[in-house]
Amino acid sequence: MHLLTALEKFKNRDQVDPQELLEFYDTLSPLSINSLIGRWKAQGFNTQHPLQYKMDAGKRWYGKEFINPETVYPLLCWDSEFKAINTYDAPLFFRTQQLHTTTEAQARLRILEHRGKTSATMIYDTIPMHDMMRKVDENHILGLMERKGMDGCMFFTMENFNRLWR
Repeated sequence: MHLLTALEKFKNRDQVDPQELLEFYDTLSPLSINSLIGRWKAQGFNTQHPLQYKMDAGKRWYGKEFINPETVYPLLCWDSEFKAINTYDAPLFFRTQQLHTTTEAQARLRILEHRGKTSATMIYDTIPMHDMMRKVDENHILGLMERKGMDGCMFFTMENFNRLWR
């Protein structure tokens, strides 16, 4: 089965078994840091993971923006005019579920090994959490977010923002 077709089938489910997503993730190729540069539209999967409920709070999570390896905005959210321009303070967001505006980058990118492959990983600056990402195709990514002290991982997919406007 084509990888993008498989991803779309997961996205269309009301609920997804995290073990199935993990098995799919393991089949995907690693990503370079340069392939992530830009803005990405994100969507989570309903795996009943507690972080997913925080990401979906108010349905305002838009995606992520990678400027360079040291400048990453991990939580782009819709503003009151439905423009994905505001970024939000990740530490406060994950503690309170409230959206707090910030103009400072909150993460960085590194290449790390995870589940037998080395791939681009987003590391949050002030919370013990990171997002490991794998390539579905040039414009689609499957990622998983892990937080220290929390069981399991939250899965998400991202689509290249530039592709959305072609």
